[in-house]
Amino acid sequence: MVKKKSYRTIREEAKIYYRNIGVLQCPVFPYEKIYFQNAGFKHLIYKEKKFRPISDQIRRFKSLIHIRETLLNATSFSEYREEKEKLTTAYFWAFEKRINNRIIHIIIRKIDKGPLHFFSIRSQ
Repeated sequence: MVKKKSYRTIREEAKIYYRNIGVLQCPVFPYEKIYFQNAGFKHLIYKEKKFRPISDQIRRFKSLIHIRETLLNATSFSEYREEKEKLTTAYFWAFEKRINNRIIHIIIRKIDKGPLHFFSIRSQ
């Protein structure tokens, strides 16, 4: 019988994988690198300071394996938006990858003139 992995094990494996990504160069941003920081991984676990459902977290963790290929081979983004709050502007780009019958969106964010960084991943 195959033993199911615990949530803690899945999370730890995802965290190691995520940390090993480190920095990527995406052709869509030829003069900037995308950084994979702690805040991005925390966003997979929390949303607006609230714990995401475990099933949602696991789905996001399992989707991490598609980040490298998607961003390294991207020629365009599928969505773009700006959010302004007081004196700060956040810019968001979504990159899409189709896998069988689902679509994964990798969200990259930039705050004002700061570096590009991984923000989130979601699937439909």
